[in-house]
Amino acid sequence: MKRTVFSFFILVALIGAVACSRGKIYPYRWFYVSNGLRDDSAVEEIRELVQTASEHGLNGMYFSSGFDAIDLKDDDYLSRLEQVKEICAEHNVEIIPRCLDVGYNGGLLSHDRNLAAGIPVEDALFVVKAGKAELVADPPVSIANGGFEKYSRDAVAGFSFPGKIGEVVFVDTEEVKQGKAALRFENFGGKEGNPGRLI
Repeated sequence: MKRTVFSFFILVALIGAVACSRGKIYPYRWFYVSNGLRDDSAVEEIRELVQTASEHGLNGMYFSSGFDAIDLKDDDYLSRLEQVKEICAEHNVEIIPRCLDVGYNGGLLSHDRNLAAGIPVEDALFVVKAGKAELVADPPVSIANGGFEKYSRDAVAGFSFPGKIGEVVFVDTEEVKQGKAALRFENFGGKEGNPGRLI
C-alpha cells in the first residue's frame, strides 16, 4: 500500500509538471511505479495508475519490480507482468524497466549470497563466560529515558518533538508495556506542524 501511495504522489507531481509547462510538450513524460506483483490486486492498482497517467498525457512508466532477478520469478509473477504489459500497450504507455540497481544489490545477492563482501571488524570486545565468548557493546549502548519515565507537563526528558504534549503525542500512564509510562500517538489529521515525530 505504501508503494502505491508513493507512486500516486509521483504521478500527481508529474501531472502538475505537465500542466505547468505552459504549452511545451515534452517527448518523455514518465511516472514511477514500484510494485512486486505479488498478487492480482497489484495488477489492478497499476491499471488505475496507468489509466490516470494516460488520461493526463503521460507516456512512460518507469517500473521497478525486481527485474534484476526476473529469471527467478515464478509463473504467477510472469503472468501478471504480461497483464501489465497489455495494460500499458492499451493506453500507449511505454514500460521502462528499472534494473541493474547498485544500492543493496538485492537482485545480485538473490542469485548468490556469497557475492556479498564482509565488513572488517577491529578491536571488538568479547567477554568469555563459562567457556563461551559473546560480543559486548563497547561502550554500553543505552537510550536516555528509554522508558519515558521522566516527563513533565511540557516535555519528555531526552526527547523532542514538534508541537506540544497533548496534541499528537500524549504521556500515557495506563497503557504501558513496562514501567509506569508510555507515549501514545494519535490525532494526526490536520496538524501539519506536528506530524507525530519523536526525536
